[in-house]
Amino acid sequence: MEKLALVTGASRGLGREIAKILAQQGHHVIGAARSVGPLQELAKETKGSYFSFDGYDLNSVRELANHTFEKSKEYLDLKIIIAADNHEDATVGEGADKRYTTLEDFDDDFIRKSKLLAVEGPLEIYKFFKERTLNFNFFYISSQAAKEEFWDKGNGIYGPNKKAVEEALSNYLNATSIRFPFIDTDMADKLLHQLAYVEPFVHVGGKPGDTYEDLLKKPLKKKKDLFLPLNHVAKDTAAFTLGNKENFGVVSPGVWEYTKTVEDFKN
Repeated sequence: MEKLALVTGASRGLGREIAKILAQQGHHVIGAARSVGPLQELAKETKGSYFSFDGYDLNSVRELANHTFEKSKEYLDLKIIIAADNHEDATVGEGADKRYTTLEDFDDDFIRKSKLLAVEGPLEIYKFFKERTLNFNFFYISSQAAKEEFWDKGNGIYGPNKKAVEEALSNYLNATSIRFPFIDTDMADKLLHQLAYVEPFVHVGGKPGDTYEDLLKKPLKKKKDLFLPLNHVAKDTAAFTLGNKENFGVVSPGVWEYTKTVEDFKN
């Protein structure tokens, strides 16, 4: 093999699916996350390797970067895909009292740790490699929540963190951020539950201005009508890292967004 890929967040969701596809396309994949069990299973399936690290500990992040750097000396091509993620609860309360969360709903320690995992860690990995080699490409999995219009909809921490990384990486030609809307990962059910009776668009026939009582009368939409299919998104993202940007559009320098919608996947 001539190609090496580090994929963080590889224990589940989009990161795991991207890792499997890149392995099928001839990469040795280092799957990285905290949970060892899923990483071992992934490494066995992909005939790759894994590295368990703590994204809340910058020393652990540097150990991951150093391990990958040493491994990269055996390869001609290195891709780094940052898919590790965390998201605060989007809503709080029950029934008619349910509402979107704001910064005031979280303590300073939670906000600090969120920034450490979502901002400082990814940028530390990029910095580590930039100081040692030019022979790598860096891909950061971002979100539509990086747009300010979504920050008051339960993304008061998540959205600004995504935006901060995008802006920092936009200065570098070998770094790319990719925004996605909702994807049908293992967290989709939780998100749908949180948005129910708060956000009209997740309800059949829901419309702006609907009250809690209005939404009680309207069933929730099916996941396939709200969330992009994980396997398709993973394939397109893996293709993007190989230079095929067919299903993506430029937002700003260094920032791209996925252009397919759920309508594109309906029969």
